[in-house]
Amino acid sequence: MNKSPKKWSVRQGLAVSALILTGLACTLSLGRGGKPPDETEIARSVEETLQAEAHLTEQAAPTGEISAPATASLPPDIDATIQAQQATLDAQATALTQPKATEPGSPPAETSTPEATAPPASSEPISLVDMKSSTLRQAPGCGEDRNGPPCWFGRGAELQMITNKPILIDPAWKNPYLIFSHRYVFVHNATIYARVGGSLEILWSFPSSQSAIWVPFKVSLGKYQGKDIHLEFIVSGTAAGQANEWAIRDPQIVPNYNP
Repeated sequence: MNKSPKKWSVRQGLAVSALILTGLACTLSLGRGGKPPDETEIARSVEETLQAEAHLTEQAAPTGEISAPATASLPPDIDATIQAQQATLDAQATALTQPKATEPGSPPAETSTPEATAPPASSEPISLVDMKSSTLRQAPGCGEDRNGPPCWFGRGAELQMITNKPILIDPAWKNPYLIFSHRYVFVHNATIYARVGGSLEILWSFPSSQSAIWVPFKVSLGKYQGKDIHLEFIVSGTAAGQANEWAIRDPQIVPNYNP
């Protein structure tokens, strides 16, 4: 049976090795005074070596590939250490993928929030009851109706009345108005002023005239939005012995007046 050159060279190498070992054995035996080995024993030793080599060669894969050695099992203590390290790495990888929790005691992250909206301005009318005057007096219904709305009444050469405290004309008011009803005898012009700080501005002026019935009146305060104002009512002067008379009923500021 033909042998491949590679396999035949291996057999020759083993045979030569066996002969060399046998020669050494003989030399050692003679040096020690021993008996040299028999030729039959040498031949048998060589033949056994060749047979062992042939058996190993036949068990090899036909392609000549050498199988990788099986992985040796690790000692229990080393295997446990590797598993612990792998568990630690897995836990660290999981922690990196999770959102970072806020540390105790650290201030919460700033968030953008909408600005607070101021409460809507009241649309209820503001009754002007806090007035001061030395020439007009307050009376319910101006003597006609004790249960009527507040009223100021006066007779004389000079009549004057002013709000005690400044009134803020809220910029959120849509259509602020001063409204009231009045009866009057004006010998000379009567004037309503708006005092803004130290400045006195004419809000309305009535010509000399008279009315025996209640006449409604209204005037816009829109130009004073966002400002604090005082309201003043003034009339002065006489003519042919006739004095001024003025009765002002239920004066109020209406924030959202609807004519």
